[in-house]
Amino acid sequence: MAYEYTNIDGHRVEVNVAKAFREMAADFQKATGYSLHVSDGTRTWDEQLDFWEDYQAGKGNLALHPSSPLAYHVETNPSGPRALDIHDSGDDAGVTVAGNVRSHWIKANASKYGFDPAGYGFSQVEPWHIEYRGQIGGKVDTPKPSAAQVLEAGGLVNSTIIVKAASAVGLDLAIAAAVIQKESGGRNVFGHDAGGAYHGGGEVTEAKYKDFIKQVRGGKTSNGVGPAQITWPAFFDEMEKAGLKPWVPLDNMKYGFRLMVDYLGGKTADAAIRNAGKRYNGNASYGDDLLVKVREWRQRLAGRNVSSAPAKGDERMASRQRFLKHDRGEDITVDGWDGPETQAAVKRYQQFLGVTADGIWGDATEAAHLVFKQTGKSPKAAASKTSANNPFGIPDVRGLQKIARERGYTGKIDNIWGSGSAYGFARFLRQDWGYPANQNDVLGPVMWASIARWLRGRWGYVGNDVPGPVMRAALTRANDANKREL
Repeated sequence: MAYEYTNIDGHRVEVNVAKAFREMAADFQKATGYSLHVSDGTRTWDEQLDFWEDYQAGKGNLALHPSSPLAYHVETNPSGPRALDIHDSGDDAGVTVAGNVRSHWIKANASKYGFDPAGYGFSQVEPWHIEYRGQIGGKVDTPKPSAAQVLEAGGLVNSTIIVKAASAVGLDLAIAAAVIQKESGGRNVFGHDAGGAYHGGGEVTEAKYKDFIKQVRGGKTSNGVGPAQITWPAFFDEMEKAGLKPWVPLDNMKYGFRLMVDYLGGKTADAAIRNAGKRYNGNASYGDDLLVKVREWRQRLAGRNVSSAPAKGDERMASRQRFLKHDRGEDITVDGWDGPETQAAVKRYQQFLGVTADGIWGDATEAAHLVFKQTGKSPKAAASKTSANNPFGIPDVRGLQKIARERGYTGKIDNIWGSGSAYGFARFLRQDWGYPANQNDVLGPVMWASIARWLRGRWGYVGNDVPGPVMRAALTRANDANKREL
């Protein structure tokens, strides 16, 4: 059966599943004060296969082969793509961890909206995994979406403001959407030009902007500001003279869109759009890509079809984000936008690789990444006996070896993680933290789940069972403390 999809938080979701999710999300926000979001929706066969292969290799969360009739994320599933992974807007783990108020709300109320909190029945509990049990397939009667809803479904944020700013200056909305898609996705953030003031500085606020412009006027290189990524210092002067505030998204986009209106000179033909894009960014390839995106937005806006595929950021960046999320355990959105959370994740990966941690995935990072993908070791780890001889991804394991010695390990505390260390540590987890007796001593997803329980119980960890940077930081604290005390 062919299914109709819409877009939620950058993920494909079957329309009936989406309707039920939005109803549940509205009530969740009323009950808890937090918004509910989709972390993962419908997957292709190949995407599910990647998850399954990672799980088989001891990385990532539980995953079924795409041929399994229970693999409900897959678009070709015989019962249809009805699984969602969810998270909420809280700074803590929220609905992704069992036992707190918000995850309990989902568990207790999901069935009212047709969802089964099926993740609670997994061998590794996944509170974030829900499956829709209602009917899917066919069309859902929905109101005709507004222009802002079309933009939002296409992956842009601050969509209402984009529409308002474009209307205020008389810019074709398809051109406005394409500019914002290329510049920021609608996010009110600082740019990531290397060496520029507030490089990767996150959300633009009045205080940050005033410090930024002070640095620029003091001689530091400028950087993009706001949704329209205004960069040239003279433009900031013009905005201030016109009473526009660069840190306010509406004012920021009004000015950026006014520049495009001036560059277009009243023309909207392909050549005019291409040339205006080149002037806006200073790069001919920018104008070429802008024209492609304008054509896409014209199609979306003409059809007002929120079920069309969402606008995407850079595909190469999206591929890197998928790697960071699924292989490195980073809690980031796979959207192709090189935003602050992605740059922070890249920095952490660069630290692991042993290259300059500047948040920019350049040639040196790519070369080190290829070494890691081919050998399973970072260039830094390949040269380090300490790192190469432990599977946990932390600098030192002597504290863990001391724990292992308490449970039967008889070897040296030498920072080399061998079979004896693994045996003693696995016994510790079995005896104290629920590691199943039928599991072997090799570090894998089930053992990571037991380690997570230990770290939550004793070392202040609040995340899920995926071994990402936060879990490894807690594991490092536990190791260092045990190294001193045992």
